[in-house]
Amino acid sequence: MASHPMSIHLAEPVIVVETDDGRDVRYAAVRRAALGAAARIGATLVFFDRSAASPWTDPYPSGPMTADVEGPHGDRAVRAWELPALGRDYLTSQLRQAAELGVRAAAWLARDGGPGDLADAVARTGAAVAFLAERERRPSLVERLRGRTVADYATRVVGDLVLVAPEGSIRVCSAGRCEPLVDPALS
Repeated sequence: MASHPMSIHLAEPVIVVETDDGRDVRYAAVRRAALGAAARIGATLVFFDRSAASPWTDPYPSGPMTADVEGPHGDRAVRAWELPALGRDYLTSQLRQAAELGVRAAAWLARDGGPGDLADAVARTGAAVAFLAERERRPSLVERLRGRTVADYATRVVGDLVLVAPEGSIRVCSAGRCEPLVDPALS
């Protein structure tokens, strides 16, 4: 049997990373960890902007006056050049930081910030993993009622969860189990 060169194109891995407008130190640690991982494995980052979430407004153009407006409507990641029109200049800075490290990046504006919202971003971007800020290991009654526990995220999001604490420790959640990351090259 003759051999011949074969070209196989594999899709670039995608990581969804929880972020905010820069006010919460928890998300700074998550961004650092995800940027490092993406740079090492050549993944694209999608910054899931939790600060865009609101029960009263939609972060995307919506309504009869914007129905024909070109641009994102929550159906795809937002590109850097689209962010200023959406009032998200801080995300432009985060995308620039990723580019400086050689990491391709885009943004996703959270609508409610819950597990279903994150699961939608992961599914629509094809991500295999999501980096999140560490949650309380013993969540309050309010967090349990709101459905915002690690178990809620693990149930809804298809793929692994990487939980990053403010001091940089990492737990990886896969198949309903969370274990500390012991590989120092990845932390």
